[in-house]
Amino acid sequence: TWVRGGSYADTNFATRPLLEVCNNGSAQYTKWAYLRTETDAVLGPVSKAVVRLNARMWQRGSTMELCAVTAAWTTTSLTWSNRPMPTGGALAGFGVDSTTSAWYEIDVTDHVNQLRRDGVTAVGFVIQQSESNGPVGYINSLEHPEFRPHMVLTPAVVLPPDTTVTTLATTTTALVTTTLPPPTTVAPPTTTVTPTTTVAPTTTTVAPATTTTTTVAPATTTTT
Repeated sequence: TWVRGGSYADTNFATRPLLEVCNNGSAQYTKWAYLRTETDAVLGPVSKAVVRLNARMWQRGSTMELCAVTAAWTTTSLTWSNRPMPTGGALAGFGVDSTTSAWYEIDVTDHVNQLRRDGVTAVGFVIQQSESNGPVGYINSLEHPEFRPHMVLTPAVVLPPDTTVTTLATTTTALVTTTLPPPTTVAPPTTTVTPTTTVAPTTTTVAPATTTTTTVAPATTTTT
């Protein structure tokens, strides 16, 4: 959420899709953005903690400051009148140099690890503009339909003594979600077989061969 001074000092902007940041000489146009998250999903120290913001400027580039806020506050009731003040100086500065939305990363590793050593898992920030009378900056809020602010935590690997470490290249791969059509049931091809006609075996009757026997009379010889 964000807060604004002047006549808006008691207005809550929790439902707005954009956080507004501006450092103006008049409280009426001075705006601070507040962020908060929990880090208890990752146990132990972290090797890196990064706040990622999708931001743009109204007119020209400007520099912002990310400051720590340790006092508790509630998104739906935060106003300029009851806003918690920054704890210490800026944790980091970052330049928003375009009127076109882009991602910006702010390293807060040391701050997050210090909080975790103190047993604190809730992390709060306030974003202010470094320059005076600068143009308004816009940051996508949690209520924005896309490109919401978030923190990326990389767990630290704590190894026991006398452990040999082999360094491996780390590759970050974007995951693409593909929606597949429902499975199509394909019926197996139908083969029509013509019924087989059974032919009765042919019976051939062969008459036995007829043998004719001829009796030849012996020749008669006459002697004179």
